Amino acid sequence: MISFFNTILSPYLIMVYLGMAAALLTLYLNLAGAGYEKRLRLKLVAALIISVLAGWCFANLGNWFTGRLIGLPLQTMIRNAGFSWYPGLLGGVLAYFLIILLMKQNIREVMNITAPGLPLGHALGRIGCAIAGCCYGAETDFLLFGIHFSRIPTQLAEAAFGIVLFLLLQFVIKKRRPSVYAYSYAVFRFIIEFFRADNRGTFIPGIPGSPAQQIAVIFVIVTTIVILALHVWDKHKADILRRSDYEK
Repeated sequence: MISFFNTILSPYLIMVYLGMAAALLTLYLNLAGAGYEKRLRLKLVAALIISVLAGWCFANLGNWFTGRLIGLPLQTMIRNAGFSWYPGLLGGVLAYFLIILLMKQNIREVMNITAPGLPLGHALGRIGCAIAGCCYGAETDFLLFGIHFSRIPTQLAEAAFGIVLFLLLQFVIKKRRPSVYAYSYAVFRFIIEFFRADNRGTFIPGIPGSPAQQIAVIFVIVTTIVILALHVWDKHKADILRRSDYEK
């Protein structure tokens, strides 16, 4: 534990804050590389900070509706809910979308520039999970690089995935980054859930799978609908422009 301004910071929180800082720094550098002027860069970084705070609240709120917490007093739910990535991602993205819209910036372009920082920040947060001992895997017994594991290190596996995905989005993939992130993370998360052993209650009663697996399926469906809707909208705009040019 580290004391900072009379506040105790756990290793988990330190890694989470480092993850946030890494995502913000990545955004700032990517905006600079895309030619955004300094003042606008700072405004968009501030927008992401506000969105991260909104996501933090949603990450806690999303766990209120799992079976293990329903019916408990509000303060007890807040204290024991912990944080989940999917609700936090949803809240953060919605907040960021609205702020960018109010700033009258190109939403798709800014989202594309912002996307690489997401898996990097998440990866550092998962290292914090490994240190704290949450989000753990099923019991096992094996050695890896001289380290004995009594449980499958699902946190470290997700951290490694996040770093690889960051490198791909940052240096290899330049277009449709949000879509690539959404699909790849949902598929990975669905698979890694088979190896986790921490009980997180239920999300949709009567449907097989963990809450994260159920949300991953919904995530893929919603992402696909959004992509198709954008494609139809782009085609519609292109048709309007063609008609306008023809009439001229």
